[in-house]
Amino acid sequence: MELTDIQIPSDLRDCSLTELEVIAQHIRNLIIHRTSHIGGHIGSSLGATDIIVALHHVFGLDDSQFIFDISHQSYAHKILTGRHEGFKDKDKFHTVSGYSNPDESTYDAFHLGHASTSLSLACGLMIGRDLQHKTHPIITLIGDGALSGGEAYEALNHLATMASQCLIIINDNDQSIAENHGGLYSHLQRLRETNGESPNNIFKALGFSYRYVDDGNSLPTVIKALTECKAETTPIVLHIHTTKGYGYDKAITNPESFHNPSGFDIDTGETKKRYTNSYESIVAKQLIDTLEQNKAACIVTAATPGGFCLTKDIREKLGNQYIDVGIAEEHATTLLAGIAHNGGTPILPIYSTFLQRAYDQVINDLCINNSSALILVYRASIYGNKDMTHLGFNDITMLGNMPNLMYLSPTTVEELESAIHYGLEQHNHPIAIRIPVGIPIHDTNQSNTTDSPVTSYGITQSGNTIAIIGVGNFYHKAIELGHAIQDTMQISPTIIKPLCISSLDTGTLNQLTKDHQIVITLEDGELEGGYGQKIASYYGKTSMKVLNYGISKQFYDRYKPEDVLHQNHLDIAQILNDIRTIQY
Repeated sequence: MELTDIQIPSDLRDCSLTELEVIAQHIRNLIIHRTSHIGGHIGSSLGATDIIVALHHVFGLDDSQFIFDISHQSYAHKILTGRHEGFKDKDKFHTVSGYSNPDESTYDAFHLGHASTSLSLACGLMIGRDLQHKTHPIITLIGDGALSGGEAYEALNHLATMASQCLIIINDNDQSIAENHGGLYSHLQRLRETNGESPNNIFKALGFSYRYVDDGNSLPTVIKALTECKAETTPIVLHIHTTKGYGYDKAITNPESFHNPSGFDIDTGETKKRYTNSYESIVAKQLIDTLEQNKAACIVTAATPGGFCLTKDIREKLGNQYIDVGIAEEHATTLLAGIAHNGGTPILPIYSTFLQRAYDQVINDLCINNSSALILVYRASIYGNKDMTHLGFNDITMLGNMPNLMYLSPTTVEELESAIHYGLEQHNHPIAIRIPVGIPIHDTNQSNTTDSPVTSYGITQSGNTIAIIGVGNFYHKAIELGHAIQDTMQISPTIIKPLCISSLDTGTLNQLTKDHQIVITLEDGELEGGYGQKIASYYGKTSMKVLNYGISKQFYDRYKPEDVLHQNHLDIAQILNDIRTIQY
């Protein structure tokens, strides 16, 4: 039997070891093929292939439930559950998400894209199963990197008290996104070095049965271990040591670059350059220069330094001014408050989607304590991450409504650099900066944003009748709209660029009432509860007509930005038509 003969996952149960090994190699070839073209989480998926093939062989999915933490390891599972063509045919790549997705297959239990959740989900599945007096196996696969997340610890604490079956597989490849950090990883290293025999064992201390497999890329070894674990009637930890990138030498020797490349040349291993001439690289240079001048300043990351152009050599050069806490966004955020309290200047670069995980810490630890920390929010845009589990354009509704927090949304390189300088120099409250997305835009004529209060609007074009307020990346759409209004309606509109989007410049808004009838807001973010609705609320008791444009409240998945813009009436022609229908 070959991979193409697999119609349902249970077909693997009757495969010979030789057949399984051929299938595993075929799967690896498909993973390499797809990710070389469109990118994806190649390293962890290659390393976990033998585990997943063995799982389907020993357990099957018809009478068991699998959960893959964060989905980075799940590509082999996708291929074995009817999504083979999405890895083989270039025209069908788009049909398969990079993450667990029940809309694709009934063999995916949940939409999963954030780390450290699988153990909690497994615990919940156990309770639901046991309440119905069912006995089917529940298996969860979590990587060593995801174990640093606080939720994983919380779930382990709960799981240790459960009295029914659950198989907890720890795929330990000694690598997170970048290198691992923290005492847990020294502990896992000791377990690996002693073949699981170290007398100090956190899993046994919690009360789990425990087994260790040193060669997790040996199918017969993994199959034997899984078969033995299948007989367990209480939660058991199966600690499996794998090689990240196994099956592709270039990924093995450079695991950080091959965690999630945008694509690569299979023969040379050269990855596509994701951040050449980017806002990420510009910010990184400014931060490095800052840290060289200010030895009390430091950068804190939650396992994703590569996305901010903080390469390994840069991290080593920064020494103790660089702190990586692993996948632990909550800890990273509260850490800022402590650093600031004792006179440090903490900086947290973070993806918008992952900052959502630390909502409580931002508001309770930073805002209530008025900590002078700087948060740099990346990929907060419709043009950012496009999988539904990684959407980042909910940030304005979250950060724009927190007391004491100032949220800045620069639109050019010069404005961004000035905003960062301001955020580092002031010590009165926390500041977050929305990093622009796309090809960097320069405005050499732009004055320093801190020459005037950052809460004041920048009026880049004075006009009448219609005012356009463009937030973040959509400021440039505001300019485009202004030209269209001038050309089609012979009205010279006022164009406004707000730097601070957590407060209103009421003085300017009041001025507009004298010679303007319509205010249009454009924001690269969620419309409901966003910046534009603050404007509409402010004008509520006046005769000013307000048109708000942004992204409607829903989960978008693997979308084309232009389609979402059209869906949300953000095409220039659509907005012009809206204006014409208004009596003013």
